[in-house]
Amino acid sequence: MAMTYIQFDEPINPIEASKEGAVKRTLKKVFIGIIEKVIPKANPDFEVKLHP
Repeated sequence: MAMTYIQFDEPINPIEASKEGAVKRTLKKVFIGIIEKVIPKANPDFEVKLHP
């Protein structure tokens, strides 16, 4: 008779997961802030100001 094994992944601790999410969110905000300082956002009204 063959034995069958079931593998379970260790559950993620919700406290550690929330810390990891907070760090990722903070890094993303910092990175986007730096990029926005270097490269300005597009002006959607600029096409109206163009003279043909």
